[in-house]
Amino acid sequence: MALDRQSFLARPRKRKAVDLDGEQAWIKQVSLSQQKALRDFGKAKPKDVDQDDYEQDLTMRLLVMSLCDENGVQLFQNDDIPAMCDSFAIDTLAAIAEEAMVLNGMKKPEPEDEKKRLPNLPPTTTPVSPINSVSP
Repeated sequence: MALDRQSFLARPRKRKAVDLDGEQAWIKQVSLSQQKALRDFGKAKPKDVDQDDYEQDLTMRLLVMSLCDENGVQLFQNDDIPAMCDSFAIDTLAAIAEEAMVLNGMKKPEPEDEKKRLPNLPPTTTPVSPINSVSP
C-alpha cells in the first residue's frame, strides 16, 4: 500500500530504549529541521565562547531534541538544559548522547569488543562531538 501525504507526514521517527542501570531512557531520531538547527548553532559560535563549553551546549541541545517517552513525545526543551546539567551525572548524559549520535548517524557504533572493555580503561576511539559530525 502506498503512503498518502497524511500517512507519510504522520510516520514516527525511529526510537530506541537506552539502558541506564536497569532503567530505560528513550531517544528518537531528530527531524531534518532539528538537524538544521543543530548545524546552524554549531556554525554560530561566538569568538569569546570556550570551544569545550560550546560543544557541551550543542550536545545538550541534541539530548533535548532526542530524549522522549516510549511514545516518542519529546520530554525536554532548551530551557531545561540547566536543570538537566544539574540533575544528571556526566556519565549518564554521555551514555545517552553517544546513543543519540549513533541513532542519528552522527557517529558509528563501537564494535562489540570496545563495549566489553573494563570500565576504568579509556576507549580506543576518540569521541565525536555533534559540532563536527552533523552533515550539511
